Amino acid sequence: MGSLHCLDVGCADMSIIITDTGDTFFIDCFNIDNYDFFLPQDNKIKAVFITHQHEDHFSGLEYFIKFDYSIEYLIYSPYERRHSDSSVTIEEWDTFNEYKNYFESMGTKCFSPFRQESFDKPWWNTSGIRFEIIGPHKYIATSDKREIHDASLVIKVIWFYVETSG
Repeated sequence: MGSLHCLDVGCADMSIIITDTGDTFFIDCFNIDNYDFFLPQDNKIKAVFITHQHEDHFSGLEYFIKFDYSIEYLIYSPYERRHSDSSVTIEEWDTFNEYKNYFESMGTKCFSPFRQESFDKPWWNTSGIRFEIIGPHKYIATSDKREIHDASLVIKVIWFYVETSG
């Protein structure tokens, strides 16, 4: 079935999912250097979910760049910073986008989804895990009065059994 590691990394939390099929998923990635023993030996990460674009949620992307990790999928909050926005600094916003653009240029598939219209099917079904995107609602995340936390990515993770040979 794999393992789930919920880590208190200081200012925020981070979760690491490691499946029996050998895939590694992150939900946020702050202070990853303190938990490098969870990182895959082949430097290949299946997906990183960034709940929102504050540094204490995405700064591990710099670590992944520095140590030449590949990320197959980068899924992040659909928040768009407004000119007068004080809920995220321009420096944080620009840094996140710099990291996202780097990984995208290296072949990472990038997505910024809103809440699913229906939960009849998962948003993503891979490696024995079903991911559902339960937030943010588009009308909230795009309102004129929104702040970054209003548009945080909220993910439901459902494990299911995958038979492996061997």
